[in-house]
Amino acid sequence: MEGIINGIRIVFCLQLLLVGGFLIFNKRERNYPLALLCLLVGLYFLWQFILPILRDNISLFFIFFSREIFIPPLLYLTLLRIGSSVNRKTFIKHLTIPLVISVPTALFLTLFYDKVDTRFIGNAIYQPSIIIFSIVYLVKGRKLLKDLKNKIVKKAYIKYKVFFYVIMYTYLIIGVTSFLSYFVQLKFLLKYYGTSDGRHITDTGNILIDIAGKLFEGPLYYFGWYVFEPLLYIIPIFLFVFALSELSYFKTLFLPKDVFYSDRVLSNSNDLASNLEFYFENEKPFKNPSFNIEQCCAYLDCTKKELADFLKLHKKTTFNNYINIFRIKEFKLLLAEEVNNLYDINSLAEMAGFKSRATFYRIFKDVEGVTPTQYKNNY
Repeated sequence: MEGIINGIRIVFCLQLLLVGGFLIFNKRERNYPLALLCLLVGLYFLWQFILPILRDNISLFFIFFSREIFIPPLLYLTLLRIGSSVNRKTFIKHLTIPLVISVPTALFLTLFYDKVDTRFIGNAIYQPSIIIFSIVYLVKGRKLLKDLKNKIVKKAYIKYKVFFYVIMYTYLIIGVTSFLSYFVQLKFLLKYYGTSDGRHITDTGNILIDIAGKLFEGPLYYFGWYVFEPLLYIIPIFLFVFALSELSYFKTLFLPKDVFYSDRVLSNSNDLASNLEFYFENEKPFKNPSFNIEQCCAYLDCTKKELADFLKLHKKTTFNNYINIFRIKEFKLLLAEEVNNLYDINSLAEMAGFKSRATFYRIFKDVEGVTPTQYKNNY
């Protein structure tokens, strides 16, 4: 069983490293934050296989130790890149603080690598910084997602929201669990090492550590087996799927080419709304069965994307659905006029702008909940 799990880890690792390398070296797909995130998580899964080597190579330990603290800022930068370009200055700005924290810690642990208790103290200091960092970037990410909500199409927003929250919350849970586990480790360190090696801990400290160890030891054991281990696989799975979905070939399969709404729709859509309403209420262009979005855009002096974005964002519908709703209204108005009593339902539908009888019946049933015949009989 352990061999299967290790095999799965290696597969995840290789996939992430491959995608990360592709995102770095392919000019068309270049996405440095996401690429580094893939490489970092890929290396995380290599950790247990590299660990035996690290025991004999202090320089490698120094390089690989501080990988976790870079995940929150890289995750945020990946999200930030959606709405704007991430230049070198922004990139360095968000990675400077992790470097300032991780390098001294890694250096400290490297110098005192053979001392178990010293290494433990270094980790105990380092873990809270990871948790704090995660919370800070969780807040920043939430704010960024809130800004993106009305700027990008719904599918894209859901995709980025799920990607960010699943990985960030999973990472935060792992960080908190790792931090709590140090209380248990410290309890055993005290038991086996005592205070003969020069560590002086007060009686109050011993009592608190003992209580914390008893509180967390049992829950953490079961949490580790049934929750912590599965959580470790959520990050690489989601990250790998997301990274693939960001490649242009796969991205266009699920999302439109441009996921952002038009600037005109976001900044000032009142003129477009009033012009569209006037056009449909007075000119009634939808009565022409051949009426299409190009003709509508020509009258409104807007692009197809602007009109489509406006209808999607403000009317929660598409152009075809929008004109069909007006055609249904027109059909009902025609049906109510006595002068049209001589016309049958199909003729009135054609007068309202419907080209196909089947389409008319289907749309009418969807909108009104009854067939045109039932509506006429009950009218």
